[in-house]
Amino acid sequence: MSQSQPHRQQNPGPQAVDREVAAYIAGEDAAADRICRALEPIVRAEVRRFLPTTDADHDDVVQETLMSLIRYLRKAGQGPDRVEAFVVTMAGNRCRNLYRWRSRRPGVDLESTGDLPDPGQDPLAELEAAEAEALVRKALNALDPPCRKLLLEIYVQGRPMQELQMEAGLTTVQGAYQRKYACLKKLADQLNRVWSEGQEIGSPLRPDKGTGSRKP
Repeated sequence: MSQSQPHRQQNPGPQAVDREVAAYIAGEDAAADRICRALEPIVRAEVRRFLPTTDADHDDVVQETLMSLIRYLRKAGQGPDRVEAFVVTMAGNRCRNLYRWRSRRPGVDLESTGDLPDPGQDPLAELEAAEAEALVRKALNALDPPCRKLLLEIYVQGRPMQELQMEAGLTTVQGAYQRKYACLKKLADQLNRVWSEGQEIGSPLRPDKGTGSRKP
């Protein structure tokens, strides 16, 4: 009697991915999750060439690469000739950028850089940095509560995206990343609005313009 062979799930081929890309560009938002699921294995394989799976940034690089591809498809309105090669190149570039960032700041975490004093910074630069932070806080406070809560949990509390995904009841971690980028877009819009309002009354960040100028 012949024994049944265990079923192996195969990754969809390039043509299947191309069909999903075409569906997403045509307006089928659900295709984004299918694209991410199909391409995630090859993205992870590329990221593993640079970062071990135990690296704190490993999963973020994988998911942000996939989200960057989705945003590119929506903005460009067409897919690249070879989606797999395109996304692998994106993943490699992200890893190289991360390495360059780390090489400039050896032994320093991303979250801790804002706490390091710069002995060469002049008082005016320090004042402008504080004013810039105040503008960011004002824009953040203008966000809707769910977006403000999400961004604070990610960037202040440092909660993992997988944890936020499960808490929100999302089926994939890509859904959590999509919410993150949607909220960042809203924050950017609020920053532009706050900046424009500051320019109308004389921005404190531009002492040479407007009624808010400061004498040296």
